[in-house]
Amino acid sequence: MQETKDKYTASNDFVKMIVDSWTYARLTNTERDSLIEAINRAHLIGTWKQRWEQLNDIYFAFLSALGYDKDPVGWRETDPEAPLW
Repeated sequence: MQETKDKYTASNDFVKMIVDSWTYARLTNTERDSLIEAINRAHLIGTWKQRWEQLNDIYFAFLSALGYDKDPVGWRETDPEAPLW
């Protein structure tokens, strides 16, 4: 039986997930605050899964505005020894 998730927890679940992501680690504190504010202000509708998909769209749009979509490989990498794949 498939687990049904509470649609009202989608935003909190999403924030918990992205805080552990490498892209989030490369954001400035101001950008992080702006992202969380955007997520909290988003008018999400539908099931948990539909809201999760909307949140992914918001995060991708946010990262795109910061240049991530132009050159995602090595985006904001600070370690010159890090592999760029």
